[in-house]
Amino acid sequence: WKMTNTKKLDCENITEQDIKKILDHISWRIKKLQTPIAKKIARYLTVPVSRREAKIIISLTARMAFDVVITEKIAIAIYKHLNKTQEEKLKEQLNLGYLHKFR
Repeated sequence: WKMTNTKKLDCENITEQDIKKILDHISWRIKKLQTPIAKKIARYLTVPVSRREAKIIISLTARMAFDVVITEKIAIAIYKHLNKTQEEKLKEQLNLGYLHKFR
């Protein structure tokens, strides 16, 4: 949302450079996690995403974010583009189902 609406990303034309920037930013954010619980949650929820998958997800997300669509509706739109593992992790994030594993 932030990159699209601050014009750092053209939601009509997602480039390889945009994908790299976003994936690098996500990696950087994961490395910056401080608490043991945050690190465990990140390890648990992080799943591999190919460049092709990332482009689809980022393109859909950017366009919908620009159109002020809420996260839950964006998640539904990208769901059909995910593999089974990615679907499960997204579902757990949306319903917070993963939290009981980290008590």
